[in-house]
Amino acid sequence: MSWGNASLVVRSETGINSWKQLKDLLIEEFKISFNSAEVHEMLQKRKMKSNESHLEYFYSMKEISQQSSIDDQALITYIIKGINDSTQNKIMLFGCTSIIEFKTKLQVYKTYKREMKQSESFNRVPNVSNEVGKRSQIHCYNCQQQGHKSYEYKAKIRNPNPKNFNYTKVLKTPTTHTVQDLPPNPCKFCTQLRIMNAFHWGYSCINKPCRAETALQPQPKQ
Repeated sequence: MSWGNASLVVRSETGINSWKQLKDLLIEEFKISFNSAEVHEMLQKRKMKSNESHLEYFYSMKEISQQSSIDDQALITYIIKGINDSTQNKIMLFGCTSIIEFKTKLQVYKTYKREMKQSESFNRVPNVSNEVGKRSQIHCYNCQQQGHKSYEYKAKIRNPNPKNFNYTKVLKTPTTHTVQDLPPNPCKFCTQLRIMNAFHWGYSCINKPCRAETALQPQPKQ
């Protein structure tokens, strides 16, 4: 509709004394008419947009239906099908006998969806099973155990009897010495590992996890 054509229509008519009469005249003159089949097709193709509220979608569908004689039940069916949700969630919208009743249920449905979304967000817990599984596959090349990395083993070896330390995989033959170099007592660390008669100095014990953590014993005189 152009202002020029609207002006011609107004000047050609007489007896227009109110805004309502002018409005009805212009609507009747310039309205776009659709047949029933075209309106049904538009309603079927019109789906609810992601950035559109339920009421906005409702009024948009109602506006389309007013371009032809569409009964309430058909309009309600088109609106329900256009909402992107499972039939189980939309079941509360079925069974309405009028547009007014459907609009009320649509408000209830909107509240239900909002509360369900909040509940899902509240009950969502972080999935730690994958992290635990990955952790169990980590292999330490110092103690040959799983569950920690090599640099994490440095803290474990400060303990003379670290937990879960597999001594059987790291025990080596103690360094041998000449008779005059032997200490008076066996190596305390090897004794703890049940290695008997290990007469060598503690500073040279190759079975000690961390030599730097243990005070060096006096070296034998040359």
